[in-house]
Amino acid sequence: MAQTASAQGREVRERLRRAAVELIAERGWRAVSTRLVADRAGVTAGLVHYHFTSVDALLREAAVGLMRETAGGLDALLDAAREPGEAIVLLLGALDGYSGRDEVSMV
Repeated sequence: MAQTASAQGREVRERLRRAAVELIAERGWRAVSTRLVADRAGVTAGLVHYHFTSVDALLREAAVGLMRETAGGLDALLDAAREPGEAIVLLLGALDGYSGRDEVSMV
């Protein structure tokens, strides 16, 4: 069964966001261009601007989406804490998983 147009659009937007996250981590915010994102996502450059008003808008959406994904995992961690001090220990332990050079830290 063929994908609907809206499902295709969502899939393209997600590919663009994922490509933007990868490129931010690899090259830095200012080095990411429409062409780089399009090439990484396997789409034409025109589709970047069809789905996002600008490359900066795409980068912001990609970064905020990654933050939401990352923060979403904290609910279970905080639910496991029996007291505030334990929550702090668990949160600090979760931070140990980030090296400062990993994708999440870079974005």
